Amino acid sequence: MRKIAIVGALAALAWAQGVRAEDPAKAEAEAQEKVQKAEAKAHEKTAEAQADAQKKTAEAQKDVRKEKAEAQEKVQDARRDEMRQGTAAGTGTGSMAARDERKHPMFEGKDNYEVKGKIEAVTASSITVRRDELPAAKLSVDHNTKIELDGQHVAASQLKQGQDVKASFNLKDDKPLAVEIKAEKMK
Repeated sequence: MRKIAIVGALAALAWAQGVRAEDPAKAEAEAQEKVQKAEAKAHEKTAEAQADAQKKTAEAQKDVRKEKAEAQEKVQDARRDEMRQGTAAGTGTGSMAARDERKHPMFEGKDNYEVKGKIEAVTASSITVRRDELPAAKLSVDHNTKIELDGQHVAASQLKQGQDVKASFNLKDDKPLAVEIKAEKMK
């Protein structure tokens, strides 16, 4: 009987050690599972945060483009008003002054459009203006077009590629015709 009790005690001890041996492996597997779930949740939250940030960035860029367009429109309106007032108020003598005082015959009483950028190409009959983030604009030039370089009246041939330029124009038969061109010498 004593042998049976010893064998029973040894069996119980062996069984207890087996259970304890399984517990660490089981605990480790459960811990790994928890870590994987936590990583998946963190990855999901990161993806959501990135998507939200991209959406907010896109909205902000859209707002900035809209504000920029509105500001440019206001500046152009102000310049048009300034040019109209300057033309109406100015007086002068000589053939250049007379040419400057009269309005381009086809655009009298109409609003002009403006383009601003750098001269890409120039000929006696046209000027091409390179603009930031927009296609280049090619404007026709005729004998009534007022052309200035640093405030001095010049011929179109005196304009050079790369100079800053601001031009007002209107449409003649759906083609842009320059009314006034103001350029600055390169520094």
